[in-house]
Amino acid sequence: GSSGSSFGNTTSTQASPSSSNANSNSTASSDNMTIEQFVDKNKDGNVSKNEIMDAIDEYFEGDYPFSVGDIIALIDGFFD
Repeated sequence: GSSGSSFGNTTSTQASPSSSNANSNSTASSDNMTIEQFVDKNKDGNVSKNEIMDAIDEYFEGDYPFSVGDIIALIDGFFD
């Protein structure tokens, strides 16, 4: 589901099409990377529950190049 907010544009993703790189404090080379690619730390093409949990932890540590809306969209896509 969507909260009704639009988060901009994104290249192809496996999660919700409303996800994007809306956070301007990018610390990783995420400019050409989707949130799914960034979160998929073992690069197996699948985002696991643990990788999502790690992404949430990284977000709250303050060193994360994506917005909370991106994380929500990723979680929504995980359950689709």
